[in-house]
Amino acid sequence: MSLRQLNRSGPITEHRGLRLVLCGVLLTGIAACSKVHDAEAAANSGTYTGAPAVAAATQREGASPVSVRLSEWKLELSQLTVPTGEVEFSVTNGGTMLHAFEIEGQGLEKELEPLNVGATGTFRLTLPPGTYELYCPIDSGAHKKMGMIAHLEVLGPVDLGRLVTAMKQGGYVIVLRHGATNANQADTDPLHRDNIASQRLLSAQGREVETRVGDSFRKLGIPLGKVYSSEFNRATETAKLVSGKSVTTTPDLTEGGLLSRPQKTRAAPRR
Repeated sequence: MSLRQLNRSGPITEHRGLRLVLCGVLLTGIAACSKVHDAEAAANSGTYTGAPAVAAATQREGASPVSVRLSEWKLELSQLTVPTGEVEFSVTNGGTMLHAFEIEGQGLEKELEPLNVGATGTFRLTLPPGTYELYCPIDSGAHKKMGMIAHLEVLGPVDLGRLVTAMKQGGYVIVLRHGATNANQADTDPLHRDNIASQRLLSAQGREVETRVGDSFRKLGIPLGKVYSSEFNRATETAKLVSGKSVTTTPDLTEGGLLSRPQKTRAAPRR
């Protein structure tokens, strides 16, 4: 059953509010509408958003695609959650030196041959539910220790009807990552977050997707209570678009301290 079908099901009642948190991590797995968030972002965004997101609500036909970008010193995934089954990884070395890719978890370990700068490698794996560690194994794990590591969550089947019904009762904390941003912008003054002109901002597609996410919450009758976000404008704007409410910013949800560079223009790796 799709979320669009759920939108048409039965009367909508409102109960205790849920708390919405916007920060640098994407969804805890309890929010059905977040699945729309990732599915629509995948269809509309040509850029990585750093960590993104939860997989589509229903099992895709064929392999679930996951794009991986390796660079100094990070490993970026096009999505952090996929449905159980076959997954196709497309790994690109977007850095300035040799990198490799390895996935490990649930008794499985698979390594891709080292990739030269600009090279791309692909492979498919059938993954059971669970958490998997993805990293660059170059130099006996030195690249991994410097930050080239991420985690992929493989989900089993989800009863969306039951999930939405539970969320209508309230009592959950919904955690979302900000929407897709402009790849040619950077955080050049992260210590002064009131300087919006120096930040990486939501793209037009990012705003469109987050507006639709908010529409989905409202159509499903899922109430939202207090809303918190990072101090970065992209997170605050996402929170407002999704919730339609005033937003409380807090440094507790704000990552920072490092400069980020604009991404080079490239073909859309996914999403």
